[in-house]
Amino acid sequence: MLAPAVVAPTHDKVACVAADGRLLVFGLDELKLQPNGGRGLTLMDVDAKTPLLSVTTLGDALTLHGRGRGDKAKDAVLRAAALAAYVGRRARKGRKVEGFRQIERLTG
Repeated sequence: MLAPAVVAPTHDKVACVAADGRLLVFGLDELKLQPNGGRGLTLMDVDAKTPLLSVTTLGDALTLHGRGRGDKAKDAVLRAAALAAYVGRRARKGRKVEGFRQIERLTG
């Protein structure tokens, strides 16, 4: 279970990353409000072998934090055109991010 995230008024997208390096970005409007509780929503299609690692909301850019070649720490900022390659519908698998051996977390 992941910790709750605060959604800033300027954020309009949600980004999810799985343990195998897949990234999925979708619109915040795809999340339905459950005022009386509920059982939750599926954000990304994951299984026990590749759990969901990080979820964040974002506006125009997303920063990936992880490990690249030689297990060196690597950060990358994805903006409009680069981010568009990972946009899809909620509860889908997403796409593998090139250049990263492992992604540890996301920041919006």
